[in-house]
This record gives sequence, C-alpha cells and structure tokens, in this order.
Amino acid sequence: MRKILFGLALAVMLAPLAVSAEPTPSADGGPPPEVRAKLDAARADAKVQLIKALSPDHLAKIQADIDQFNAGTLAPIDTMTAIDAILSPDEAKAVIAIQANLNQARRALLPPGGGAGPGGTPGAMGTPNPGEAPRNQLNAGRTVLQLLASPEKLRSLMRRPG
Repeated sequence: MRKILFGLALAVMLAPLAVSAEPTPSADGGPPPEVRAKLDAARADAKVQLIKALSPDHLAKIQADIDQFNAGTLAPIDTMTAIDAILSPDEAKAVIAIQANLNQARRALLPPGGGAGPGGTPGAMGTPNPGEAPRNQLNAGRTVLQLLASPEKLRSLMRRPG
C-alpha cells in the first residue's frame, strides 16, 4: 500500500516536469507549432542560463546524478534531493530565478489555463497531501532535473504501465 501511495505521490509531483519536458503537441488542442517552437526556445535558453549559473564542479556532480536518473538507478525524488544538497545558496537562488522567468515566458505564450486541461495552469494540480510542498512551488532541484534530464525519461515516468 505504501508503494502505491508513494508511486501516486511521485507521479503527481512529476506531472509538471513531464508537461514541461518538451511534450509533443497533442491532437486534442496542444499549442500550435509556432507557439511550441517559442516554448522550446524558452526552455533551451533557460537550460543555457542554468549551465552558466552553476560552478563547473557543481555542474559535474549534478550531471553525474542526472546520468543516474536517466539510467533509472536514481529515483526522481532522490535526484532532486541530491541536487539541492549540491547547490550553493547563490546557485539555488539563480536556479529559482531561471524557473520563474521560464514560467513567465510560458504564461505569456499560452492562453489562460495553459492547455493543461481541467486543472488550469501546469503545476496547479490540486491540494497537496499534508506535509507535502505545493506542486507549483518553485524548487531548485526540480528545476535542474526538469532542464537537464532526458525528456524521454521524464515522460516515461508519467506513462502508466500497460
């Protein structure tokens, strides 16, 4: 039962990651190709800013954790925790600013509701469980994982087993 609850909590927590990790436009009303291109460009710019904001030593350590995540040997929550432990306070502030700017660019490009369906904007997925941080709260570890991890790996976490 605990594994099922953990899996559900993890899936809900990672939904904003998968939504923002370069999804393909959906046939049921995804953004038009020109908007998708602008969203992808904003994400690429954020990734470049992120890499510039990190010290080379910290980037190497974080990349090692991201590689483990991509290989499936490190759980998403453990990856985010490890990244948060590596970041200096100044780097964490820079990462949060990068995510805030990326969110602002997305809001400017997407119509109200962001095409996220009944839940509203990406990340506004209801009330979190007691003791859990709000899902739309900015988090440096989550942002780094979102920008540096393999989009295919992030999307695969959102797929339900067949």
